[in-house]
Amino acid sequence: MITMQKWAAIRELREQGFGKKTIARMLVVSRNTVKRALRQEDVPKYERRNFPPKRIDPFREVVMGMLWEKKYIGARILTEIKKEGYTGSLTTLCRYLRKIKKDLPTKTTCRYEMLAKI
Repeated sequence: MITMQKWAAIRELREQGFGKKTIARMLVVSRNTVKRALRQEDVPKYERRNFPPKRIDPFREVVMGMLWEKKYIGARILTEIKKEGYTGSLTTLCRYLRKIKKDLPTKTTCRYEMLAKI
């Protein structure tokens, strides 16, 4: 995907009479990119891809409950959710657990000491 500025530069250089190969060298892009930009009538527009849902998505609430309420570790959580139909791997689950644990604060209290008067 080229930027709008490169697309406009390619079109401008072509109007000035430069060849596709020369334009590609000047802008440090491939010749195929130059060809595609010259063929396009509209300015290139970025469109985000839609990713398929993750295998862990239907089990997020169950995992959260097992992690915080029952204090299970990753391997135990995996065995429990596999019984419910989870088909993903331990790595995927651990990656999700790491993300959950990182988002929440680890300490809820702060230790302090007071000096006694003598």
